[in-house]
Amino acid sequence: MRANERRFAFSRRELAALAALTLSLAVGCFLVWLIPEPSDLRLVRSPELARLAREVAPSTGSRLIDINTASFDELVSLPGIGPKKAQAILDYRRAKGRFPDVGAIERVKGIGPVTVKRLRSLITVQDRAPAGERSSPARERPR
Repeated sequence: MRANERRFAFSRRELAALAALTLSLAVGCFLVWLIPEPSDLRLVRSPELARLAREVAPSTGSRLIDINTASFDELVSLPGIGPKKAQAILDYRRAKGRFPDVGAIERVKGIGPVTVKRLRSLITVQDRAPAGERSSPARERPR
């Protein structure tokens, strides 16, 4: 070694930090590979397994959003749904009643097939109306 050359070496503490960083990077890459994206859930053949997977998928939140009972804030939290579209959904629900299925959200002005496809794994429609909620405003009888 020449007089003006300096040999570079890691200390034990630096080696331990480098090993910990490498291990955490490897674990993180494995978890990213292991956890499915919501768009991959359509590949699941069993409807029951697909429903369960959508409910626990980390990127969709902790639960599906029922478009028949969702609040303005819940609707705005959906991708592609801003304040105007959320208000349009609420107005449609108020005027026409409950959505019979998830695809029926396409009837709302400003929501097209691409948006419905993007939302299909994030939204749901419950079978029955909650107690006290009318099924359709047009069917209400005057007193």
